Amino acid sequence: MKNLEVCIQITIKPTEARVASDQGATQVDEGHFRVVLDGGSRFDIDALEEGVLAVGFPAMREALAGALEAASREQATAVGGEKGGPAAWSGTPVSTRSMAK
Repeated sequence: MKNLEVCIQITIKPTEARVASDQGATQVDEGHFRVVLDGGSRFDIDALEEGVLAVGFPAMREALAGALEAASREQATAVGGEKGGPAAWSGTPVSTRSMAK
């Protein structure tokens, strides 16, 4: 069994994009979420922290769901063989609905 590497990268940079009215993160691509903060927030630690959490939480949920799904498929293949036998995993499915506000 291989070890697991967990990585995350968050960038805060100037943009000409408009601020979204709901301040929630939007998914740009798989594992890539984005929120645009008002320019006046650049010295507001609370607003910056909320922005980081707004993009970090859905990214983490998506990564966790993907990792658990891959592990479940791997275990099912190992137990059931290549012919698609019964899966040994019997846990509760992971919810992938967005938790962003």
